[in-house]
Amino acid sequence: MSILLQSQSNFFKYICLALQIITFGLATQVIAQAKYPLDIFQYPLDTPLIASAPFGSLRENHFHSGMDIRTQEREGLPVYAVADGFVSRIKYSAVGYGKAIYIQHPNGYTSVYGHLQRANGEIASYIKTYQYQLKRFEFDHFPTANQLQVKKGDIIGWSGNSGTSSGPHLHFEIRNSRTEEIINPRLFGIHFTDLIKPNINKVVVLQNSAYGMKQAFTLAVDSVLFTPTDSGWMAKQLIKVPFSTVGFGFQAADWITDYKNQVSIYKALLSIDGKLQFAMKLDRFAFADSKSINVHIDYEHFKQTGERIQKLCLDDGNSIKVYPFVKNKGWYGCADTAVHLAKIIAADFDGQEQVVYLRFQWTGNETAFKPPDFKARVLPRKKTELQLGEFTAQFSTASLFDTLYLKIEKLPEMEKGLLSSSFAIYPAEVPLQQSISVSIKPTIFVDSLLQPKLMMLQQQSKGKWRSIGGEWDGKQLTANATGLGVFAIGIDTVSPLVVVPVKTNQTQTDSASLRFTVNDFGSGICCYELLVNNKWVLVEYDAKNDELRYDFDENTPIGKLLCELTVWDKRNNQTKKSFTINRK
Repeated sequence: MSILLQSQSNFFKYICLALQIITFGLATQVIAQAKYPLDIFQYPLDTPLIASAPFGSLRENHFHSGMDIRTQEREGLPVYAVADGFVSRIKYSAVGYGKAIYIQHPNGYTSVYGHLQRANGEIASYIKTYQYQLKRFEFDHFPTANQLQVKKGDIIGWSGNSGTSSGPHLHFEIRNSRTEEIINPRLFGIHFTDLIKPNINKVVVLQNSAYGMKQAFTLAVDSVLFTPTDSGWMAKQLIKVPFSTVGFGFQAADWITDYKNQVSIYKALLSIDGKLQFAMKLDRFAFADSKSINVHIDYEHFKQTGERIQKLCLDDGNSIKVYPFVKNKGWYGCADTAVHLAKIIAADFDGQEQVVYLRFQWTGNETAFKPPDFKARVLPRKKTELQLGEFTAQFSTASLFDTLYLKIEKLPEMEKGLLSSSFAIYPAEVPLQQSISVSIKPTIFVDSLLQPKLMMLQQQSKGKWRSIGGEWDGKQLTANATGLGVFAIGIDTVSPLVVVPVKTNQTQTDSASLRFTVNDFGSGICCYELLVNNKWVLVEYDAKNDELRYDFDENTPIGKLLCELTVWDKRNNQTKKSFTINRK
Protein backbone atom coordinates (compact mmCIF):
# COMPACT_ATOMS: atom_id res chain seq x y z
CA MET A 1 0.00 0.00 0.00
CA SER A 2 2.82 2.41 0.86
CA ILE A 3 4.43 1.64 -2.51
CA LEU A 4 1.15 2.46 -4.27
CA LEU A 5 0.78 5.71 -2.37
CA GLN A 6 4.39 6.58 -3.18
CA SER A 7 3.74 5.84 -6.86
CA GLN A 8 0.60 7.97 -6.83
CA SER A 9 2.53 10.75 -5.15
CA ASN A 10 5.26 10.60 -7.81
CA PHE A 11 2.59 10.52 -10.51
CA PHE A 12 0.97 13.70 -9.21
CA LYS A 13 4.41 15.30 -8.95
CA TYR A 14 5.05 14.51 -12.60
CA ILE A 15 1.60 15.86 -13.59
CA CYS A 16 2.25 19.10 -11.68
CA LEU A 17 5.68 19.40 -13.24
CA ALA A 18 4.21 18.85 -16.71
CA LEU A 19 1.54 21.48 -16.10
CA GLN A 20 4.24 23.91 -14.97
CA ILE A 21 6.26 23.24 -18.12
CA ILE A 22 3.17 23.71 -20.32
CA THR A 23 2.25 26.94 -18.50
CA PHE A 24 5.79 28.21 -18.85
CA GLY A 25 5.83 27.27 -22.52
CA LEU A 26 2.54 29.06 -23.22
CA ALA A 27 3.78 32.17 -21.41
CA THR A 28 7.03 32.06 -23.35
CA GLN A 29 5.04 32.14 -26.59
CA VAL A 30 3.81 35.57 -25.54
CA ILE A 31 7.37 36.88 -25.83
CA ALA A 32 8.15 35.27 -29.20
CA GLN A 33 9.95 37.44 -31.71
CA ALA A 34 7.98 39.47 -34.21
CA LYS A 35 8.58 38.83 -37.92
CA TYR A 36 11.14 41.01 -39.69
CA PRO A 37 12.47 40.69 -43.26
CA LEU A 38 15.62 38.58 -43.28
CA ASP A 39 16.63 39.03 -46.93
CA ILE A 40 16.60 42.83 -47.36
CA PHE A 41 19.64 44.20 -45.53
CA GLN A 42 23.23 43.25 -46.20
CA TYR A 43 26.12 43.59 -43.77
CA PRO A 44 27.47 47.23 -43.82
CA LEU A 45 31.18 46.25 -43.92
CA ASP A 46 33.16 43.68 -45.90
CA THR A 47 35.12 42.42 -42.90
CA PRO A 48 33.97 39.59 -40.60
CA LEU A 49 31.14 40.80 -38.38
CA ILE A 50 32.59 40.97 -34.88
CA ALA A 51 30.51 43.03 -32.47
CA SER A 52 32.09 45.06 -29.69
CA ALA A 53 28.68 45.94 -28.21
CA PRO A 54 25.31 44.40 -29.10
CA PHE A 55 21.99 46.21 -29.29
CA GLY A 56 20.61 47.37 -25.95
CA SER A 57 23.81 47.20 -23.91
CA LEU A 58 23.64 49.04 -20.59
CA ARG A 59 25.42 52.38 -20.80
CA GLU A 60 26.03 55.25 -18.37
CA ASN A 61 22.67 56.95 -18.94
CA HIS A 62 20.91 55.00 -21.68
CA PHE A 63 20.40 51.70 -23.42
CA HIS A 64 22.80 51.34 -26.36
CA SER A 65 20.66 52.06 -29.40
CA GLY A 66 22.56 50.09 -32.01
CA MET A 67 25.15 47.46 -32.78
CA ASP A 68 28.83 48.45 -32.53
CA ILE A 69 30.87 46.61 -35.15
CA ARG A 70 34.63 46.25 -34.83
CA THR A 71 36.78 47.62 -37.65
CA GLN A 72 40.03 45.83 -36.79
CA GLU A 73 41.02 48.78 -34.54
CA ARG A 74 41.59 51.01 -37.56
CA GLU A 75 39.79 53.66 -39.58
CA GLY A 76 39.10 53.98 -43.28
CA LEU A 77 37.21 50.76 -44.03
CA PRO A 78 34.48 51.13 -46.69
CA VAL A 79 30.95 51.38 -45.28
CA TYR A 80 28.17 50.12 -47.55
CA ALA A 81 24.49 51.00 -47.85
CA VAL A 82 22.67 47.94 -46.54
CA ALA A 83 19.78 48.37 -49.03
CA ASP A 84 18.41 50.71 -51.69
CA GLY A 85 17.11 54.05 -50.45
CA PHE A 86 17.96 57.72 -50.10
CA VAL A 87 19.92 59.79 -47.58
CA SER A 88 17.25 61.21 -45.28
CA ARG A 89 19.46 62.84 -42.66
CA ILE A 90 23.10 63.84 -42.17
CA LYS A 91 24.34 64.89 -38.76
CA TYR A 92 27.91 66.00 -38.04
CA SER A 93 28.86 66.68 -34.42
CA ALA A 94 31.97 66.82 -32.26
CA VAL A 95 30.19 64.54 -29.77
CA GLY A 96 27.60 61.75 -29.89
CA TYR A 97 27.57 59.81 -33.17
CA GLY A 98 30.16 62.16 -34.67
CA LYS A 99 29.74 62.01 -38.45
CA ALA A 100 26.53 60.08 -39.09
CA ILE A 101 24.49 59.26 -42.21
CA TYR A 102 20.86 58.06 -42.20
CA ILE A 103 19.39 56.16 -45.16
CA GLN A 104 15.64 55.69 -45.51
CA HIS A 105 14.56 52.51 -47.30
CA PRO A 106 11.29 51.85 -49.17
CA ASN A 107 10.38 48.96 -46.83
CA GLY A 108 9.66 51.34 -43.93
CA TYR A 109 13.03 51.17 -42.17
CA THR A 110 15.97 53.56 -41.82
CA SER A 111 19.59 52.50 -41.38
CA VAL A 112 22.06 54.65 -39.42
CA TYR A 113 25.87 54.70 -39.72
CA GLY A 114 27.73 56.54 -36.94
CA HIS A 115 31.31 57.54 -35.99
CA LEU A 116 32.32 57.78 -39.67
CA GLN A 117 35.70 59.13 -40.70
CA ARG A 118 34.24 60.79 -43.79
CA ALA A 119 31.49 60.41 -46.38
CA ASN A 120 32.06 59.21 -49.93
CA GLY A 121 31.37 60.46 -53.45
CA GLU A 122 28.25 62.52 -54.12
CA ILE A 123 27.31 62.48 -50.42
CA ALA A 124 30.71 63.91 -49.44
CA SER A 125 30.45 66.69 -52.06
CA TYR A 126 26.94 67.54 -50.87
CA ILE A 127 28.10 67.74 -47.24
CA LYS A 128 31.07 69.97 -47.98
CA THR A 129 28.99 72.37 -50.08
CA TYR A 130 26.40 72.55 -47.30
CA GLN A 131 29.06 73.21 -44.63
CA TYR A 132 30.55 76.07 -46.66
CA GLN A 133 27.06 77.53 -47.08
CA LEU A 134 26.55 77.40 -43.32
CA LYS A 135 30.17 78.27 -42.53
CA ARG A 136 30.01 75.62 -39.83
CA PHE A 137 31.39 72.10 -39.32
CA GLU A 138 28.57 70.85 -37.08
CA PHE A 139 25.05 70.57 -38.49
CA ASP A 140 21.91 68.45 -38.51
CA HIS A 141 20.37 68.40 -42.00
CA PHE A 142 17.50 66.57 -43.71
CA PRO A 143 17.94 66.42 -47.51
CA THR A 144 14.75 66.20 -49.55
CA ALA A 145 13.47 62.73 -50.40
CA ASN A 146 15.39 61.01 -53.21
CA GLN A 147 17.85 63.92 -53.53
CA LEU A 148 20.75 61.64 -52.62
CA GLN A 149 19.77 58.16 -53.82
CA VAL A 150 21.86 55.10 -52.99
CA LYS A 151 21.84 51.50 -54.12
CA LYS A 152 22.44 48.45 -51.99
CA GLY A 153 26.19 47.92 -51.76
CA ASP A 154 27.16 51.53 -52.57
CA ILE A 155 30.06 52.90 -50.51
CA ILE A 156 28.51 55.76 -48.56
CA GLY A 157 31.53 56.53 -46.38
CA TRP A 158 34.53 55.26 -44.48
CA SER A 159 34.62 53.93 -40.94
CA GLY A 160 36.15 56.14 -38.28
CA ASN A 161 36.33 57.22 -34.67
CA SER A 162 34.43 60.53 -34.71
CA GLY A 163 32.19 61.86 -31.96
CA THR A 164 32.05 60.30 -28.51
CA SER A 165 33.73 57.08 -29.56
CA SER A 166 36.21 55.19 -27.41
CA GLY A 167 37.94 53.63 -30.41
CA PRO A 168 37.51 52.97 -34.15
CA HIS A 169 34.27 51.14 -34.91
CA LEU A 170 31.01 51.47 -36.82
CA HIS A 171 27.85 52.25 -34.88
CA PHE A 172 24.99 50.69 -36.88
CA GLU A 173 21.24 50.99 -36.32
CA ILE A 174 17.98 50.03 -37.96
CA ARG A 175 14.95 52.19 -37.10
CA ASN A 176 11.29 52.20 -37.94
CA SER A 177 11.10 55.20 -40.28
CA ARG A 178 7.66 56.27 -39.04
CA THR A 179 7.93 55.76 -35.27
CA GLU A 180 11.73 56.20 -34.89
CA GLU A 181 11.77 53.03 -32.78
CA ILE A 182 15.20 51.41 -32.83
CA ILE A 183 15.22 47.69 -33.65
CA ASN A 184 17.81 45.03 -32.93
CA PRO A 185 19.70 44.47 -36.24
CA ARG A 186 19.97 40.76 -35.49
CA LEU A 187 16.22 40.45 -36.05
CA PHE A 188 16.93 41.30 -39.71
CA GLY A 189 19.52 38.54 -40.10
CA ILE A 190 22.60 40.68 -39.45
CA HIS A 191 24.31 38.21 -37.18
CA PHE A 192 27.65 37.87 -35.44
CA THR A 193 29.31 34.85 -33.89
CA ASP A 194 28.66 34.55 -30.15
CA LEU A 195 30.83 31.88 -28.54
CA ILE A 196 30.29 32.54 -24.84
CA LYS A 197 27.15 32.19 -22.76
CA PRO A 198 26.03 34.79 -20.18
CA ASN A 199 26.90 34.47 -16.53
CA ILE A 200 24.77 35.54 -13.54
CA ASN A 201 27.17 36.81 -10.89
CA LYS A 202 24.73 37.94 -8.24
CA VAL A 203 21.03 37.76 -7.38
CA VAL A 204 19.17 40.12 -5.06
CA VAL A 205 15.83 40.02 -3.28
CA LEU A 206 14.01 43.35 -3.31
CA GLN A 207 11.55 44.92 -0.88
CA ASN A 208 9.01 47.50 -2.05
CA SER A 209 7.05 50.22 -0.29
CA ALA A 210 5.48 53.61 -0.88
CA TYR A 211 8.95 55.10 -0.34
CA GLY A 212 10.62 53.04 -3.05
CA MET A 213 12.42 49.72 -3.25
CA LYS A 214 15.64 48.50 -1.69
CA GLN A 215 17.86 45.45 -1.73
CA ALA A 216 17.05 43.19 1.22
CA PHE A 217 19.18 40.12 0.46
CA THR A 218 22.17 39.67 -1.84
CA LEU A 219 23.70 36.37 -2.86
CA ALA A 220 26.85 35.90 -4.93
CA VAL A 221 26.34 33.05 -7.39
CA ASP A 222 29.33 30.89 -6.53
CA SER A 223 30.15 27.43 -5.20
CA VAL A 224 29.97 28.64 -1.59
CA LEU A 225 26.33 29.75 -1.67
CA PHE A 226 25.05 27.76 -4.67
CA THR A 227 25.16 24.15 -5.81
CA PRO A 228 25.64 23.43 -9.53
CA THR A 229 23.01 21.06 -10.96
CA ASP A 230 22.12 19.77 -14.43
CA SER A 231 19.48 22.48 -14.85
CA GLY A 232 21.25 25.42 -13.18
CA TRP A 233 22.68 26.77 -9.96
CA MET A 234 20.56 26.15 -6.84
CA ALA A 235 20.94 28.36 -3.77
CA LYS A 236 21.83 26.27 -0.73
CA GLN A 237 19.99 28.37 1.82
CA LEU A 238 16.29 29.08 2.18
CA ILE A 239 15.75 32.84 2.14
CA LYS A 240 13.24 33.88 4.80
CA VAL A 241 11.77 37.25 3.90
CA PRO A 242 10.06 39.47 6.50
CA PHE A 243 7.79 41.06 3.87
CA SER A 244 4.99 39.53 1.84
CA THR A 245 5.65 41.29 -1.51
CA VAL A 246 8.89 40.06 -3.06
CA GLY A 247 10.90 41.26 -6.05
CA PHE A 248 14.10 40.03 -7.64
CA GLY A 249 17.07 41.39 -9.52
CA PHE A 250 20.41 40.17 -10.78
CA GLN A 251 23.81 41.27 -11.97
CA ALA A 252 24.94 39.43 -15.09
CA ALA A 253 27.50 39.73 -17.84
CA ASP A 254 27.90 38.36 -21.32
CA TRP A 255 30.80 38.09 -23.73
CA ILE A 256 30.96 37.46 -27.46
CA THR A 257 34.23 35.92 -28.67
CA ASP A 258 36.58 36.49 -25.74
CA TYR A 259 36.55 37.61 -22.12
CA LYS A 260 38.25 40.94 -22.82
CA ASN A 261 35.09 42.86 -23.67
CA GLN A 262 32.11 42.47 -21.33
CA VAL A 263 28.66 43.22 -22.75
CA SER A 264 25.07 43.04 -21.52
CA ILE A 265 22.62 40.19 -21.77
CA TYR A 266 19.83 40.06 -24.36
CA LYS A 267 16.99 38.42 -22.44
CA ALA A 268 15.93 37.67 -18.87
CA LEU A 269 13.07 35.58 -17.48
CA LEU A 270 11.72 35.22 -13.96
CA SER A 271 9.33 32.44 -13.00
CA ILE A 272 7.87 31.67 -9.58
CA ASP A 273 6.84 28.07 -8.89
CA GLY A 274 7.02 27.33 -12.61
CA LYS A 275 4.85 30.25 -13.73
CA LEU A 276 6.29 33.12 -15.71
CA GLN A 277 6.32 36.33 -13.68
CA PHE A 278 8.48 38.72 -15.69
CA ALA A 279 10.33 38.87 -19.00
CA MET A 280 12.83 41.34 -20.44
CA LYS A 281 13.92 41.21 -24.07
CA LEU A 282 16.02 43.76 -25.97
CA ASP A 283 14.36 43.70 -29.38
CA ARG A 284 13.25 47.30 -29.84
CA PHE A 285 12.57 50.53 -27.97
CA ALA A 286 11.79 54.17 -28.62
CA PHE A 287 14.86 56.41 -28.71
CA ALA A 288 13.13 58.83 -26.32
CA ASP A 289 12.72 56.07 -23.72
CA SER A 290 16.35 54.91 -23.63
CA LYS A 291 17.00 56.87 -20.40
CA SER A 292 14.61 54.46 -18.67
CA ILE A 293 17.72 52.40 -18.07
CA ASN A 294 17.94 54.45 -14.88
CA VAL A 295 14.84 52.74 -13.51
CA HIS A 296 15.56 49.42 -15.19
CA ILE A 297 18.60 49.14 -12.93
CA ASP A 298 19.05 49.93 -9.25
CA TYR A 299 20.26 53.47 -9.95
CA GLU A 300 21.27 54.33 -6.38
CA HIS A 301 23.35 51.16 -6.13
CA PHE A 302 24.97 51.90 -9.50
CA LYS A 303 25.92 55.44 -8.49
CA GLN A 304 27.43 54.22 -5.24
CA THR A 305 29.24 51.12 -6.51
CA GLY A 306 29.34 51.21 -10.33
CA GLU A 307 27.56 47.83 -10.39
CA ARG A 308 24.38 47.45 -12.46
CA ILE A 309 21.70 45.37 -10.77
CA GLN A 310 18.91 44.77 -13.33
CA LYS A 311 15.51 44.66 -11.68
CA LEU A 312 13.00 41.96 -12.61
CA CYS A 313 10.18 44.23 -11.47
CA LEU A 314 8.96 47.64 -12.54
CA ASP A 315 8.95 51.10 -11.00
CA ASP A 316 5.79 53.05 -11.72
CA GLY A 317 7.67 55.44 -14.01
CA ASN A 318 9.37 52.82 -16.18
CA SER A 319 7.98 53.40 -19.69
CA ILE A 320 10.46 51.60 -21.94
CA LYS A 321 8.85 48.76 -23.86
CA VAL A 322 11.39 45.96 -23.45
CA TYR A 323 9.18 43.85 -21.18
CA PRO A 324 7.01 41.50 -23.30
CA PHE A 325 5.50 39.78 -20.26
CA VAL A 326 4.88 41.34 -16.84
CA LYS A 327 2.61 40.02 -14.11
CA ASN A 328 1.87 42.34 -11.17
CA LYS A 329 4.77 44.52 -12.34
CA GLY A 330 7.06 41.59 -11.55
CA TRP A 331 6.28 41.64 -7.82
CA TYR A 332 5.20 38.38 -6.20
CA GLY A 333 2.72 38.52 -3.32
CA CYS A 334 3.11 35.73 -0.77
CA ALA A 335 -0.38 34.58 0.32
CA ASP A 336 1.00 32.10 2.86
CA THR A 337 4.21 30.96 4.51
CA ALA A 338 4.88 28.16 2.02
CA VAL A 339 8.28 27.73 0.39
CA HIS A 340 8.41 29.11 -3.17
CA LEU A 341 10.92 28.55 -5.94
CA ALA A 342 12.23 31.45 -8.06
CA LYS A 343 13.94 30.70 -11.35
CA ILE A 344 16.01 33.37 -13.11
CA ILE A 345 17.30 32.92 -16.66
CA ALA A 346 19.81 35.20 -18.39
CA ALA A 347 20.21 34.47 -22.11
CA ASP A 348 21.89 35.81 -25.22
CA PHE A 349 20.33 36.15 -28.67
CA ASP A 350 21.56 32.69 -29.72
CA GLY A 351 19.81 30.99 -26.79
CA GLN A 352 22.88 30.37 -24.66
CA GLU A 353 21.78 30.85 -21.06
CA GLN A 354 22.54 30.64 -17.38
CA VAL A 355 19.88 29.53 -14.89
CA VAL A 356 19.74 30.24 -11.17
CA TYR A 357 17.22 28.91 -8.61
CA LEU A 358 16.52 30.14 -5.11
CA ARG A 359 13.92 29.20 -2.52
CA PHE A 360 12.19 31.85 -0.44
CA GLN A 361 9.58 31.87 2.32
CA TRP A 362 7.59 34.64 3.96
CA THR A 363 8.04 34.60 7.73
CA GLY A 364 4.46 35.72 8.26
CA ASN A 365 5.51 38.96 9.93
CA GLU A 366 5.55 42.16 7.90
CA THR A 367 8.56 44.39 8.56
CA ALA A 368 7.76 48.08 8.30
CA PHE A 369 9.76 50.05 5.74
CA LYS A 370 11.51 52.92 7.48
CA PRO A 371 10.39 56.20 5.87
CA PRO A 372 13.14 58.47 4.59
CA ASP A 373 14.09 61.73 6.24
CA PHE A 374 12.85 64.37 3.82
CA LYS A 375 11.69 67.98 3.61
CA ALA A 376 9.72 67.86 0.36
CA ARG A 377 7.78 65.27 -1.59
CA VAL A 378 7.70 65.74 -5.36
CA LEU A 379 5.15 63.85 -7.46
CA PRO A 380 5.57 62.70 -11.07
CA ARG A 381 3.39 64.29 -13.77
CA LYS A 382 2.94 67.37 -11.59
CA LYS A 383 4.69 70.74 -11.79
CA THR A 384 6.45 71.51 -8.52
CA GLU A 385 8.60 74.43 -7.34
CA LEU A 386 10.91 74.14 -4.34
CA GLN A 387 12.59 77.19 -2.86
CA LEU A 388 15.18 77.84 -0.18
CA GLY A 389 16.58 81.37 0.17
CA GLU A 390 18.22 82.36 -3.12
CA PHE A 391 17.74 78.88 -4.62
CA THR A 392 14.77 77.60 -6.65
CA ALA A 393 14.26 74.18 -8.28
CA GLN A 394 11.41 73.63 -10.73
CA PHE A 395 10.17 70.17 -11.71
CA SER A 396 8.09 69.79 -14.89
CA THR A 397 5.40 67.17 -15.45
CA ALA A 398 8.00 65.01 -17.24
CA SER A 399 10.94 65.42 -14.83
CA LEU A 400 10.37 62.35 -12.65
CA PHE A 401 10.09 58.61 -13.09
CA ASP A 402 8.51 58.23 -9.65
CA THR A 403 7.72 60.11 -6.43
CA LEU A 404 10.79 61.67 -4.81
CA TYR A 405 11.45 62.49 -1.17
CA LEU A 406 14.00 65.29 -1.13
CA LYS A 407 16.17 67.41 1.14
CA ILE A 408 17.29 70.94 0.27
CA GLU A 409 20.14 72.55 2.17
CA LYS A 410 22.16 75.76 1.99
CA LEU A 411 25.78 74.85 2.64
CA PRO A 412 27.26 76.88 5.51
CA GLU A 413 30.34 78.38 3.85
CA MET A 414 30.73 80.03 0.45
CA GLU A 415 33.57 78.42 -1.45
CA LYS A 416 36.38 80.66 -2.70
CA GLY A 417 35.91 81.69 -6.32
CA LEU A 418 32.11 81.28 -6.30
CA LEU A 419 29.64 84.15 -6.54
CA SER A 420 26.85 82.52 -4.56
CA SER A 421 26.26 80.16 -1.73
CA SER A 422 26.14 76.46 -2.60
CA PHE A 423 22.79 74.68 -2.45
CA ALA A 424 22.31 70.93 -2.20
CA ILE A 425 19.22 69.05 -3.31
CA TYR A 426 19.41 65.40 -2.22
CA PRO A 427 19.57 62.49 -2.70
CA ALA A 428 21.80 62.79 -5.76
CA GLU A 429 21.48 59.05 -6.42
CA VAL A 430 17.99 59.24 -7.92
CA PRO A 431 17.40 59.38 -11.68
CA LEU A 432 15.56 62.13 -13.52
CA GLN A 433 13.52 61.38 -16.61
CA GLN A 434 13.97 64.92 -17.92
CA SER A 435 15.98 67.86 -16.65
CA ILE A 436 14.86 70.23 -13.91
CA SER A 437 15.34 74.01 -13.85
CA VAL A 438 17.56 75.42 -11.11
CA SER A 439 17.92 79.14 -10.34
CA ILE A 440 20.27 80.95 -7.95
CA LYS A 441 20.62 84.63 -7.05
CA PRO A 442 24.22 85.78 -6.54
CA THR A 443 25.27 86.39 -2.98
CA ILE A 444 27.57 89.25 -3.94
CA PHE A 445 27.09 92.12 -6.37
CA VAL A 446 28.00 91.35 -9.99
CA ASP A 447 28.87 94.22 -12.34
CA SER A 448 26.71 94.41 -15.47
CA LEU A 449 29.77 93.83 -17.66
CA LEU A 450 30.44 90.53 -15.91
CA GLN A 451 26.87 89.24 -15.79
CA PRO A 452 27.13 87.57 -19.27
CA LYS A 453 30.12 85.62 -17.91
CA LEU A 454 28.13 83.92 -15.13
CA MET A 455 27.65 80.15 -15.32
CA MET A 456 25.78 77.60 -13.26
CA LEU A 457 28.07 75.02 -11.69
CA GLN A 458 27.17 71.52 -10.55
CA GLN A 459 29.48 69.58 -8.29
CA GLN A 460 30.89 66.34 -9.66
CA SER A 461 32.79 63.55 -7.96
CA LYS A 462 35.69 64.49 -5.69
CA GLY A 463 34.30 68.00 -5.25
CA LYS A 464 35.05 69.19 -8.79
CA TRP A 465 32.71 71.70 -10.44
CA ARG A 466 31.32 71.48 -13.98
CA SER A 467 29.54 74.22 -15.90
CA ILE A 468 25.98 73.45 -17.01
CA GLY A 469 25.51 76.85 -18.67
CA GLY A 470 22.67 79.08 -17.67
CA GLU A 471 20.85 82.28 -18.64
CA TRP A 472 20.92 85.55 -16.67
CA ASP A 473 17.62 87.44 -16.41
CA GLY A 474 18.91 90.46 -14.48
CA LYS A 475 18.22 88.98 -11.06
CA GLN A 476 19.16 85.32 -11.10
CA LEU A 477 20.93 82.66 -13.15
CA THR A 478 18.82 79.75 -14.42
CA ALA A 479 20.04 76.48 -15.97
CA ASN A 480 18.76 73.01 -16.78
CA ALA A 481 20.20 70.19 -14.68
CA THR A 482 20.01 66.52 -15.67
CA GLY A 483 20.58 65.34 -12.11
CA LEU A 484 20.30 66.38 -8.49
CA GLY A 485 23.26 67.44 -6.36
CA VAL A 486 25.09 70.63 -5.32
CA PHE A 487 24.79 73.87 -7.33
CA ALA A 488 26.41 77.31 -7.21
CA ILE A 489 27.20 80.29 -9.45
CA GLY A 490 30.65 80.66 -10.96
CA ILE A 491 32.15 83.02 -13.49
CA ASP A 492 34.25 82.46 -16.61
CA THR A 493 36.44 85.36 -17.72
CA VAL A 494 39.31 83.22 -19.02
CA SER A 495 39.80 82.81 -22.76
CA PRO A 496 40.21 79.34 -24.31
CA LEU A 497 43.62 77.75 -24.57
CA VAL A 498 44.77 77.51 -28.20
CA VAL A 499 48.07 75.95 -29.26
CA VAL A 500 49.29 76.46 -32.82
CA PRO A 501 51.97 73.80 -33.46
CA VAL A 502 53.57 75.59 -36.45
CA LYS A 503 55.96 78.49 -36.37
CA THR A 504 55.13 81.58 -38.38
CA ASN A 505 56.50 81.49 -41.94
CA GLN A 506 57.12 77.75 -41.56
CA THR A 507 57.19 75.86 -44.88
CA GLN A 508 54.56 73.10 -45.19
CA THR A 509 55.72 70.35 -47.54
CA ASP A 510 54.78 66.87 -46.31
CA SER A 511 51.83 67.73 -44.08
CA ALA A 512 48.32 67.54 -45.55
CA SER A 513 46.63 69.34 -42.67
CA LEU A 514 46.98 71.83 -39.83
CA ARG A 515 46.11 70.65 -36.34
CA PHE A 516 45.49 72.87 -33.31
CA THR A 517 45.02 72.00 -29.65
CA VAL A 518 42.04 73.81 -28.08
CA ASN A 519 40.68 73.58 -24.57
CA ASP A 520 38.60 75.55 -22.10
CA PHE A 521 38.48 74.80 -18.39
CA GLY A 522 35.43 76.97 -17.64
CA SER A 523 32.25 77.06 -19.70
CA GLY A 524 33.62 74.91 -22.56
CA ILE A 525 34.38 75.42 -26.25
CA CYS A 526 31.56 77.03 -28.21
CA CYS A 527 32.69 78.20 -31.65
CA TYR A 528 35.75 78.39 -33.85
CA GLU A 529 36.75 79.97 -37.15
CA LEU A 530 39.80 79.73 -39.38
CA LEU A 531 40.43 82.30 -42.10
CA VAL A 532 43.04 81.55 -44.76
CA ASN A 533 43.92 84.62 -46.83
CA ASN A 534 40.79 86.23 -45.31
CA LYS A 535 38.52 83.41 -46.55
CA TRP A 536 36.55 81.05 -44.28
CA VAL A 537 37.72 77.43 -44.48
CA LEU A 538 36.25 74.25 -43.02
CA VAL A 539 37.74 73.18 -39.68
CA GLU A 540 36.74 69.94 -37.93
CA TYR A 541 36.46 69.78 -34.15
CA ASP A 542 37.39 66.57 -32.32
CA ALA A 543 36.09 67.25 -28.80
CA LYS A 544 37.43 64.10 -27.14
CA ASN A 545 40.97 64.88 -28.28
CA ASP A 546 40.69 68.69 -27.86
CA GLU A 547 41.73 69.19 -31.46
CA LEU A 548 40.80 71.34 -34.45
CA ARG A 549 41.94 70.15 -37.87
CA TYR A 550 42.09 71.89 -41.24
CA ASP A 551 42.69 69.51 -44.16
CA PHE A 552 44.31 71.04 -47.23
CA ASP A 553 42.21 70.46 -50.35
CA GLU A 554 42.03 71.49 -53.98
CA ASN A 555 40.95 74.99 -52.94
CA THR A 556 43.91 75.61 -50.63
CA PRO A 557 46.32 78.03 -52.34
CA ILE A 558 50.00 77.33 -52.91
CA GLY A 559 52.47 79.82 -51.54
CA LYS A 560 52.26 82.17 -48.59
CA LEU A 561 49.09 81.69 -46.50
CA LEU A 562 47.94 84.23 -43.94
CA CYS A 563 46.03 82.29 -41.27
CA GLU A 564 43.85 83.61 -38.46
CA LEU A 565 42.29 81.19 -35.98
CA THR A 566 39.66 82.41 -33.48
CA VAL A 567 38.14 80.22 -30.76
CA TRP A 568 35.28 81.27 -28.45
CA ASP A 569 34.04 79.64 -25.26
CA LYS A 570 30.40 79.52 -24.15
CA ARG A 571 30.76 82.80 -22.28
CA ASN A 572 32.08 84.65 -25.35
CA ASN A 573 35.69 84.79 -24.19
CA GLN A 574 37.88 84.49 -27.25
CA THR A 575 41.42 83.65 -28.25
CA LYS A 576 42.85 84.73 -31.60
CA LYS A 577 46.01 83.37 -33.17
CA SER A 578 47.53 84.79 -36.37
CA PHE A 579 50.39 83.14 -38.26
CA THR A 580 51.66 82.57 -41.79
CA ILE A 581 52.85 79.41 -43.52
CA ASN A 582 54.47 78.73 -46.86
CA ARG A 583 52.75 75.86 -48.66
CA LYS A 584 54.62 74.11 -51.42
